[in-house]
Amino acid sequence: MKSIFLTMALLAFCYSFTEAQAIQKGQVLAGTTTEIIGGIQPLGVSSAGIAFANSKFEFNGDKSDGTNITLFNISPAVAYFVADGLAVGGKLTFAYSKVEDNDPSTILSVGPFARYYFDLGNAKPFIQGNVGLGRSSNGPDDEDKSNFLNLNLGAGAAFFFNDFVSIDLALGYFHERSSPIDNDNVRQLNNAFGLGVGFSFFIGGRDAND
Repeated sequence: MKSIFLTMALLAFCYSFTEAQAIQKGQVLAGTTTEIIGGIQPLGVSSAGIAFANSKFEFNGDKSDGTNITLFNISPAVAYFVADGLAVGGKLTFAYSKVEDNDPSTILSVGPFARYYFDLGNAKPFIQGNVGLGRSSNGPDDEDKSNFLNLNLGAGAAFFFNDFVSIDLALGYFHERSSPIDNDNVRQLNNAFGLGVGFSFFIGGRDAND
């Protein structure tokens, strides 16, 4: 938590010296955001991350050999400002995980994305939403594959360094429903909250005289 407060203090110091004019109609929004606390889904414009983990089990002083786990995810998104402050676009998510010698698990989804900024200066609050439709797979067989639909809602603030780059903090809620592709009568529901941090980039836009 201490690092989060230090980050926020640094942001407040940096953006106070800029005068951002981003979020204008005609601009293109792209970025990368990754969660840092809780949650099970990316919470911002897009996410990218990779992790290597080792898990061990101990019982009555006896330790098991460590289990190696590999995790990777990337969620590029592009949105177009149809009006000042309102960006609408799409988002693609790919995630991969593998636990040692087991079959890898993959997730692939696509869906619409929207974010609305409140223009209150260099620190601009925003709300956002994303719907994803996709498939997860834990192996080659149909019983290990599921179709899913998820909803991702969030709110946060963008701290602008200049007209083209901001660093974003967002708190999000994630809901997902999934069913095996060979059995629609079975459903799994997931709900999560999380905090995300990342960067957004603003490209193009109208001329200052428009």
